[in-house]
Amino acid sequence: MTKSRITTALWGLLVIILGIAALAYNFGALDDYKLITAYVVAALLAVLGAAFLLALAFQRDQWFYVIPGFSFLSLSGIVYLTTLDAIRPEWLGALFLGGIALGFVIVFLQDRRERWWALLQAETILLMALLGLGLGIPQGSEKLVGTLLFGGFAASFFLVWLFSRDRGRLLWALILAGVLAIFAAIIFTSGQSQMLLLLWPGLLLIIGLFLVARVFSGGKQPSSAVDIETVRPTEPRPADDDAEPARVIIPTSSSSRTDLEVIEPEEVNGDEEGARS
Repeated sequence: MTKSRITTALWGLLVIILGIAALAYNFGALDDYKLITAYVVAALLAVLGAAFLLALAFQRDQWFYVIPGFSFLSLSGIVYLTTLDAIRPEWLGALFLGGIALGFVIVFLQDRRERWWALLQAETILLMALLGLGLGIPQGSEKLVGTLLFGGFAASFFLVWLFSRDRGRLLWALILAGVLAIFAAIIFTSGQSQMLLLLWPGLLLIIGLFLVARVFSGGKQPSSAVDIETVRPTEPRPADDDAEPARVIIPTSSSSRTDLEVIEPEEVNGDEEGARS
């Protein structure tokens, strides 16, 4: 099994685990462990964010790791703050937006001449955070605002990955989009009917099973019947009377593949002389 298939299988198993955990959470199986679950999720998000920042220390050319690093750290803070009382929703939204904006600010500071666009992104996101803090969130619309906030950024990062020329290099955008989409789904389906509670975790299970099945059902590509070796053209050489005559190569058919039979120059000359006589 190749490295890419192993990676795909691991991602599939992770998505399946997330789907099972989401089903257990939505149907109350984790009600007695909500506090511990929140701590575990916050710790995992913090570790994921720290891993991106640590990878940046060893791979300086991967400067965009700053954005998912601080984004995951801010999500970790949000999950932890939900375990505390008297935390206003607008402060949670401001923390999330502030973490993303901080990532763009650091991207700008790394190269002020070439990455001026990152400063514009940071200013826009900070303005959204300040507006949310100043205006607040109307009572009764917290669920809608949270769904639009996380879902909108999930769609943005997904489009960044989708339209990228090098999707492998921007895999972090797809991961961040998936995590934000899960947050949006949790907020949207909280207190809803059982059909909605079953819908998005079931979708995760289907995606995970598809990835795993794709790995183990993929067959090995059949090899071609004729192996063709690419020959680069060479410049013609001047004729030389003392040079060895060129060999003649003719194909001979076989049951499984085509073989190339080499005929020495002496045999060719002998055949020609026999034909002349």
